[in-house]
Amino acid sequence: MVYAFLAFIIVAASFVIWRYSFSQPAQPAPPASASSEAAGRSVKESDDQQSALDLLREFIKDNSCQNEEFDPSDESMKGVSFKFNGGQFIAHASPKNREFLIIYPNFYSVSADKVSLVSSFCDRNTGQLKFFKVSSSFDDEENRIILSLSYETMHITRPDIERVTDVCVLLANDVRQRLSEYIEKNGSEEQQNLYERELYLLKLSEAQRASAFFPVEDDAVFTASSVIKHLFDEEKADTFLSLSVSDADGKALLADTAVPHGSDIAAYNILTPFLDPTSSPDLVHITIKTTLCFYVFSLRPLSRTKDTLFLQLLASRQSLTADTKQMSDSAPCSHTVVVGVDLRTLTSLKSEFHYMLLDAQDKVNDGKENELTDEQRTILGLEDNANTYALYRARTLLAQERYYEVVALLEPVFKRQQTDFFGFDKRHTEMFFEVGYLIGLAYYRLQLFEKAYYYLELTNSVGAYRYSIAFIDNLYDSSDVRIFREANALNDVLMKQYKDSGEKEPNDDQVSFYEFLQRTRGMSYLKYGDLDEAENIFKDLLDSTTSHDFAEKRLEEIQSLRAKNQQPD
Repeated sequence: MVYAFLAFIIVAASFVIWRYSFSQPAQPAPPASASSEAAGRSVKESDDQQSALDLLREFIKDNSCQNEEFDPSDESMKGVSFKFNGGQFIAHASPKNREFLIIYPNFYSVSADKVSLVSSFCDRNTGQLKFFKVSSSFDDEENRIILSLSYETMHITRPDIERVTDVCVLLANDVRQRLSEYIEKNGSEEQQNLYERELYLLKLSEAQRASAFFPVEDDAVFTASSVIKHLFDEEKADTFLSLSVSDADGKALLADTAVPHGSDIAAYNILTPFLDPTSSPDLVHITIKTTLCFYVFSLRPLSRTKDTLFLQLLASRQSLTADTKQMSDSAPCSHTVVVGVDLRTLTSLKSEFHYMLLDAQDKVNDGKENELTDEQRTILGLEDNANTYALYRARTLLAQERYYEVVALLEPVFKRQQTDFFGFDKRHTEMFFEVGYLIGLAYYRLQLFEKAYYYLELTNSVGAYRYSIAFIDNLYDSSDVRIFREANALNDVLMKQYKDSGEKEPNDDQVSFYEFLQRTRGMSYLKYGDLDEAENIFKDLLDSTTSHDFAEKRLEEIQSLRAKNQQPD
């Protein structure tokens, strides 16, 4: 029996192979006649209307590939097994859009006693290739580790299918050679007593890992490595040294014999003490030591609803000194966030999403757009797939102020979408920026301002007022001096838009955004001590019905500051 777990890890592979396969310079085309141009447009339009499944079937027919179709676990996809150029491939293709996953399975196998070497090889080579991924599975009948390659995209094209299959074969040969050399070089140095533990972890991962074709599932959000990655600095699994879990009285909740090391610490779910329905701890302390830092996670129940147990998470990091490996004298870095234990199953959550997506379309068809919820407006017009589910789920989490979970759930979606950005239509481009906005907004609410800046600067360029408001708020609350440049630039753009519109009066949205910018500019000048400039701005706001009281209080504050500054020491 083969346990199929997809612990997808980015593989180091030859850049030359990548460039050869996907970066060949385009050959100049001969001049086209009017009729050939029209034919080309017709083919292009026809191609745009085809789904990933249509393109795959066309590819299989053109190449006379032996094939067999099947129904995968994801009901929105169609599975196809086919042979091409001597290789056996498995593809999951959408019959509705261009979503596509191709797997080149079982291209190499090694003895199971080399599991730690395979894991180490992948860890050492992570991050050198973005699009292709390698997965491992364990064949307990043959007692061997099986390797497979995969490629995924949200917008496959007909030429890409042939290129991807060719590259899979080339990369498989490259990985096979590199791994063989690595095992030969390092095999004698490995400690054989790690074999049983690593094998156990491999089997355990099979039941916990989700396919790389989907973004992070809810149950993967709270692994120790995920929390540390998003709230602090990313740590590799091999830097984790120790883990302890205790209650408010100091009683150990994890037996000494069960205390793991290395990659299993990274995979430890910090919500585990609250997942047992027979126990209800008032406080849990989790301490994790790495080669560089000492982390403490304190979890305390806040409230409970029918569907969710809300917890307060206090996460702290203390650096260790380089010589003694003891805690240094530097101030610890801490974050306090609200997290939740969902009492509903993942199946139930996804069923709700499917219903809300269909209900949103029904409301539009019936002319009841005013009845759409905010979550429904976000996903309206999108496919029923994993990315759309993550976006819907994130909006729900944001409303519950579960900001960390928003970040952990959407960042994989954002990274996946980046690779297909230039193939998106208008609606999927909007989705891409909405995902970036929600990540940035969540980081802003977590007061991780620099991380928020990356996403919010990107979405600020779109021109949506709510995106720009979040961007400016992040600059103001982080006391970032760039706020003067950015707020003035947005003000200039707004004035130009109004002038170019030819309207006699600005609309309500323009007025609201203008006054927001003026209030923020005034407060920024006040914060940095430029009382004259702040005073001029707030005086201009006195004529506004919505900002009058705010401006009046700020002017009183300015007069008070001036009087205080004029007093002798």
